Amino acid sequence: MLSRWMNLCCVGLVGALGVAGCAPGGGNGNDNTDGNVNDNTDGNVNDNDDGDDDGLTAEQEAAVEAVTLLLNDLAVAFSGMREMANPESYPVDSASFGTCPGVSASRDGTTWTIGLDYGDGCTNEYYGDATVSGQVTAVVDAAALTVEISFDEYTVDESTVDGTLSATLLSRPSDQLPFAIEASVDLETDNGLIVGTVTVFISSSDGEITLTDGQFTLVDNDDTAYVVSVDELVMDPQEHGNLIPEEGTASFELPTGVGDLTVLVTITFTEESPSTGVVLVTVGDAEPVEYTLSWVGE
Repeated sequence: MLSRWMNLCCVGLVGALGVAGCAPGGGNGNDNTDGNVNDNTDGNVNDNDDGDDDGLTAEQEAAVEAVTLLLNDLAVAFSGMREMANPESYPVDSASFGTCPGVSASRDGTTWTIGLDYGDGCTNEYYGDATVSGQVTAVVDAAALTVEISFDEYTVDESTVDGTLSATLLSRPSDQLPFAIEASVDLETDNGLIVGTVTVFISSSDGEITLTDGQFTLVDNDDTAYVVSVDELVMDPQEHGNLIPEEGTASFELPTGVGDLTVLVTITFTEESPSTGVVLVTVGDAEPVEYTLSWVGE
C-alpha cells in the first residue's frame, strides 16, 4: 500500500524523536407493534420471505454490504501506516527518487512533507498483485507527534479513496511494542463517505492492524447514513492478502419500519471471514445468522 511514503514520513520522526533503527428505504417491519422485524413473534428473523435463505431481510442485507464495504475502504487508508511501526525499515536520509511511485520529500524544521505519485499505477508487492495509482501527500510534525495524510484518487485495485486522515501518535514507534495512533477520518471512496474517529494499533512485528474504540458515520452511494461503532476489528493483510477483519464487531441501528423503532444489527467477523467472506449477523435478540459478503473476491 503506502509503505514507501510511510518510510519517508518516519524520517522526521526518527531524527526528532530519537526512535531506534439503512439500508435504502427504511427496513422491513411488520404489522404488529412489539418492535419485532419479522412476520412472527418469536424474535427470529429467519421467517422473513423478502430476503435470501440466510434469513435476513433485503434491507438488512443491503446495510451489511454497505457498512462492510466502507469499513474495508477505511482499512485501506490505515494500512499504509504499518511501516511506521517498524523502525528497522526507516531510511537514514531522504531523497527524491522513484518512478512508481515518484517520491519527493522536504523538511522545514521538524515538519516533513512527503509526496508520492503513483501515476497510472504500479504493482505493490505488499499486496501481491494489487495495483496502486493516484497521489498521496503526507505532512509529519515530529515535534507535535502528528501526521496528516491527503489522498487524491488513491486507488488500490479499483477501490479509490479521496480526502484526509489526521492522526496523533499515542506511542512512539518501537520494535517491541505496537504502534498506536488516534485518528480523525474524513474520506470519500467509490462506495461512499467515511467520517469519524478511531484508535488504531499496528503490530511492529507483522503489520497486524486493530481498529478499536471507533465510531463513524458511513454514507453509502444511495445517501443512506449508518452510525457505526467498531470494537477490536483485527486485520492481517500479510497473512490473508486482504483487509477483511479476522475478528471483532461492527454495530449500528437500523430502522424497522414501525414508527421510530430501530433494531441493533451487529456484524461479527471470524477467522474464516478473510478467505470466505462469511460473517455472522445478529439482528436484535435473534440468533446470529451466516451471511456471505458479495463483494469479497471480486
